[in-house]
Amino acid sequence: MAEKEMLEQLGDELVMKQDEAMQAAAPTGRFSQTRANAFLKALNKVTKLFDETIADLPLVSADIKGAMPAEVATRLLTIADALSKWEDGMDFELPVPQDIKDNASLAKAIIVLDALASSKAFKKFLASPPAEESMATEGAEEMGMKEEEEGSGMSEEQKAQVAMAFGQ
Repeated sequence: MAEKEMLEQLGDELVMKQDEAMQAAAPTGRFSQTRANAFLKALNKVTKLFDETIADLPLVSADIKGAMPAEVATRLLTIADALSKWEDGMDFELPVPQDIKDNASLAKAIIVLDALASSKAFKKFLASPPAEESMATEGAEEMGMKEEEEGSGMSEEQKAQVAMAFGQ
């Protein structure tokens, strides 16, 4: 029992440290309500490409002077990670969260997020199995062993990673 409680406590501490790190990485600066909401809408659109069940981040009712929610950093970093794994990802220069400090940098992020949200190639990439899984599947098919296809195209591990990244 004591070991289980200790593991739970360590897990809680890890989650708390991760939350603190994401809050420290969150965009911080002065953002108008209009530009912040346009950014949040664009971010929500791209987030839905990963998993339609992920809740939208709420829009703001006033200008922001300070840090955006930690969840913004988490989602931006998850998108950046996907871009780093996508062969065409270098065509999209998504600012890192710490570089988003004003309306101008928010506008740059909005342009990239809007482009990703409408990119058929990015949607196809997200729906495809990871490269190592793809190679294993091709090898199995060559040997006559075809694997079942899943509706979303994501492996269970990918689904778990997306759920963890978006707090699901």
